[in-house]
Amino acid sequence: RLTVDAAISRQPEDIIDRVRERMRADAIGRVVIIQLGTNGIPSAADLRDLLIDLGDRDRVVLVNVQSPVSWMDQSNRAINAAALGLDHVAVADWAAEARGHGEYFEADGTHLTDSGRSAYVRLIEASLRR
Repeated sequence: RLTVDAAISRQPEDIIDRVRERMRADAIGRVVIIQLGTNGIPSAADLRDLLIDLGDRDRVVLVNVQSPVSWMDQSNRAINAAALGLDHVAVADWAAEARGHGEYFEADGTHLTDSGRSAYVRLIEASLRR
């Protein structure tokens, strides 16, 4: 069973809060995939606290950012810092995977085409096996 909890333009702090709400409600799976940072820079400390609290999960995958936003590198640094040293966490490096693949993106450089969605899914699947 798969549950997707997504919203347009959700900010990083709202994503972290939403994951915590789902944890309190016991409505979160053994595997958790989180993508944040496109709509703002996540707090590395807040994200790390969340990841530590998710330490009882089988796997947490954090997907980093590839987008023409000015804060992309800052978001990706925060994601990498938050995950550092946590064995249950894998960072799916979408920035590296998508670099040079303009065909993955719509004209806005953020939203994905069919080929971009396929590549995104393959990256997450590979991250789940690490």
